Amino acid sequence: MSEVICPYILNHVYTGTRNERRLCCSSTPRVSQDKKRTDEEWWNSEEMKSIRRKMMRGEKLEMCNVCYYREDNGLESLRQEALQEFDIEELKSNLNEDGSMSIQPEYFEHKSVHCNLQCQTCTPVLSSTWATLEKKMFGFKWANNMDAPYEQAQADSIIKAILEKRCKKINWAGGEPMMMPVHWKVTDKLVELLDDPEYSAYVKTIKIQYNTNLTRSIWKNKSIPEMLQPFNIELRTSMDGVGDTFEFNRDGAKWDECWKTWNQYYDLGFDIEVNSVYTSTVIMQMEEYQRLYVDKDVRFYDHIYVCYPDQYPGGGQGFMDVRLFPQHIFDRIVTNAENVLNKYMNEGYERGLDILRIYRDEKQKFAHLFENEDTLRKMKGYAEYRDNFCENVKYQDLIWTLDEEAAEWFDKIESLPYDPNENKQSGWRAEDWEDR
Repeated sequence: MSEVICPYILNHVYTGTRNERRLCCSSTPRVSQDKKRTDEEWWNSEEMKSIRRKMMRGEKLEMCNVCYYREDNGLESLRQEALQEFDIEELKSNLNEDGSMSIQPEYFEHKSVHCNLQCQTCTPVLSSTWATLEKKMFGFKWANNMDAPYEQAQADSIIKAILEKRCKKINWAGGEPMMMPVHWKVTDKLVELLDDPEYSAYVKTIKIQYNTNLTRSIWKNKSIPEMLQPFNIELRTSMDGVGDTFEFNRDGAKWDECWKTWNQYYDLGFDIEVNSVYTSTVIMQMEEYQRLYVDKDVRFYDHIYVCYPDQYPGGGQGFMDVRLFPQHIFDRIVTNAENVLNKYMNEGYERGLDILRIYRDEKQKFAHLFENEDTLRKMKGYAEYRDNFCENVKYQDLIWTLDEEAAEWFDKIESLPYDPNENKQSGWRAEDWEDR
C-alpha cells in the first residue's frame, strides 16, 4: 500500500482545463465525464469512494501511471511529494469504511484553458490561444470550455472553504492563472480578508502555488507581485531557456518583459521555482540557462519531455525532442548539458540530471521510433509548417544559433510536406477529442 497510497484522494479536489475531474494534474484519464459537478458533489461521489477503497487495498490505478513511471525511473513523483507534504495517517483518520471522507476538501487545484500563449510544447487542451492557432493550422478548433456560471460556482466553492477556515492550499495552473476569472474572484476575496481581523492572520497561512508564464504583471491597475506579497506564495515560473530560445518555446511571450516580471517577484522575496521542459532547444542552451540563475536563491523544477514521435500531433512538434538527433550529436549535447548542471549545481539540478539519464536510456530503448527516416522527414515537414504560425522566432533560424552541427544535419533531411488534413492530431487520445 505504501507504494500506491496518495494523500490527494483524501484532501484534494482538481478541476481541469475542460472542467473535467481528475485525481490531480498528473492523473489520466479523467475520472468523471460529468464536467459540471460541484466540489461537494464530487468529493464523496461513488467514483471517489471506489478509488479510495481500491487504493487502500493497495491496488495500482491506471490513472496514476505517470507517478508510477516516474518512480520506476528514479524520478520523484507528485505522489511522493504529497507524502512529504501531508500527514497521511492524520488524513486516513477521516476516511470512512465506504470510502467517503468525514471532512471536506482542504486543498484545491484549479486549471483553466484561459491563456495568451501558444507554447511549442502545449496543446489546445491547455491554452485558448493554442485553440485559435489550431483553427489556423488544422482547420478546426476546440470548444473553449469557458463556462462563466460554472467558473463562478468553482470560485464560490473555494471561497466557502476559506470562510470556513478549512482551506490549507490552493494550486493555480493553466492555461495562465493571471487570466483566469476563478483565480481573480478568489484572490480579490483574499485581499479583502486581509483587512478583516477575523481572517487576516489565517489567509496568510494558506499555501498558494502558481504555475505562471509571467506575461501578466498588472491587475486592476495594481502590481500583481505587490498584491500577492502578503500571502504564502510558491511561484513556479515557466522559463524555457533564455532570449530567443525562450521566445520560441513560449511562443507569444517576450523575454525582456517576462524577465523583468520575474525579477519583480525575486526582489520582493518570493519563494520561486524555475520550471522548464527539457526540450532539445533548452538542452542546447543549458550553459546560458543555468548561468543566469547561479547567484539567485531559487530552485529548479524542470520537466521531462515524455512524448514519442509516433504519438505527436500531426507528426511532431518540430524536433523539440533531443532523442531525435543522431547518436553522436545527441551524446555531445546531452554530455555538455550534464557537465553544465554539475558545474553550477543550482538547487534542483539533480532533477535535470535524472531527466537526461532517462533520455539516454530511452534513446536506446525506442531507437526504432527516434531513428526512423520517414518519421524524421514527416517531422521536418511539420516543423516547417509550424514555423509559418510562430509569432516570435522560427525553429529553422533558432537552431543555427544553438548548434551548427545539429542545424546542418537538420537541413539535410528531405522534408515531407505537411498536410494538415491527413492526420489531424491523431496522436492524442480519443477521449480528448470526443466532444470538441
